[in-house]
Amino acid sequence: RGAMAILAMPSGGPSPGDRQTLEAALRAASSARSDEDKAWALREGFDRILGEEGGRGGAGDGAAHLVSFSSPESLRPWATLHDTVMGGESSGKFEWDASRGCAAFRGILSGVGGFASVRDESGWRDLSAFAAIDVTTRLPSGAPDPTVPYKLCLKCELGPSAPTFQHEFWPARGDWAVARLALDQFVASFRGRPVRGRSLDRARVCSVGIMVSRFDTRGEPHAGFAPGPFHLLVAQIGAVT
Repeated sequence: RGAMAILAMPSGGPSPGDRQTLEAALRAASSARSDEDKAWALREGFDRILGEEGGRGGAGDGAAHLVSFSSPESLRPWATLHDTVMGGESSGKFEWDASRGCAAFRGILSGVGGFASVRDESGWRDLSAFAAIDVTTRLPSGAPDPTVPYKLCLKCELGPSAPTFQHEFWPARGDWAVARLALDQFVASFRGRPVRGRSLDRARVCSVGIMVSRFDTRGEPHAGFAPGPFHLLVAQIGAVT
């Protein structure tokens, strides 16, 4: 009832972006199976509006957390999407790594199809005040060296024909490393091919994701690609001015 009351507020109430975030949270809650999942769906929506991301507090000056993977609950809005939707054979999981206290994206990247991804489409984010995205990742000991870079993926509209805006990055092995990805360098792509004449609407980011693919942002196969296992640890994704 509290969320419904906020959505019904007259002018001076929530911004259009906040309203969309709350509507997405209500839809997620209505489809949740348990009362606990319903409560978490609503909590995540309110946390995004307040800039708290699960009650963990905001970032420092000039920065904002999009998500900080510091608990199993922070993974709830995330879902996998692999090349199997188009006949590929890749597989992957996005799960909580309790021993390291972060998220783990791991699986098998196939040469048939050739991509695995995970994404969060549960709310809208206004990034118009920011210049870049910081992705904090690392490769765990024993993980294979990647033969292709990972991609951070953003969307500013949903639907089957919506393009994805991508920026590649390479993770480091050992210590956590931050890859800073300029928002004006994200490349529009649709089904693995570049889309000309499209630019990211920073005020309407509705999807954040991570992908590993045998194709680069130009739609060309990476020269060094080799099918096989991948394993990436993810601590945080944040926006910076």
